[in-house]
Amino acid sequence: MSQVSIPATVTQSDPGERPILEGSIYTPAVLADFERRAQDYVEEAQIEKGDQVKRVVRGIKSEAFRRWYEVNRTYYDGMSLVSFMETVRTEFLPPGWEEELRLLVFGAQQGNRPFREWAIELIEVNATIPSAKRLDNDFLQALLQSRLHPDLSKAALRHPAVLTADVMPKLEGEGDAVRDTTKIDNSRLRLTQWLGHLHRLDEERRQQQQDLQSQIQ
Repeated sequence: MSQVSIPATVTQSDPGERPILEGSIYTPAVLADFERRAQDYVEEAQIEKGDQVKRVVRGIKSEAFRRWYEVNRTYYDGMSLVSFMETVRTEFLPPGWEEELRLLVFGAQQGNRPFREWAIELIEVNATIPSAKRLDNDFLQALLQSRLHPDLSKAALRHPAVLTADVMPKLEGEGDAVRDTTKIDNSRLRLTQWLGHLHRLDEERRQQQQDLQSQIQ
């Protein structure tokens, strides 16, 4: 009997427990979620690199996946978890899925949506793209900034600090020969604070719109 195709879901009772991936219809978001949880699991459980894949795949319940995995089990078990998940995406996601997500991010406009809701959605989409093709935090901030609602963009122009990548003070030594992880963490902090600034401006803008509509009525 063939397995019924069911959208995949990820569950995990605790970071130290193996994540469970059920269903057979995989999406970039589901696989990204599973990989994040799997990384937490192997770190929390202190699983050696050579055993990580074989321990993680026990939580993947799809019959189609199991058949695919068993054909080259020894080869897959020798991979790093990151490389293995890249292979899973290549096998189970449609060709060109990364570019489709990049185009989705590049083509997005805030429109009438609340800024925070819109921005977080795009950040989450970007996070599902493999790191080699993912937009970095500074580029993503610049892209979001260029696609704001016109009134929010004008409000931001009245607050010049909001329009720069320097809304969060740079860590001492950044720009010198510092570790990449430090640069990434610093850019993430700047993006987070920038999002907070824009969220407050957008809330003010939306409240003003509501007040104006109430006066008209």
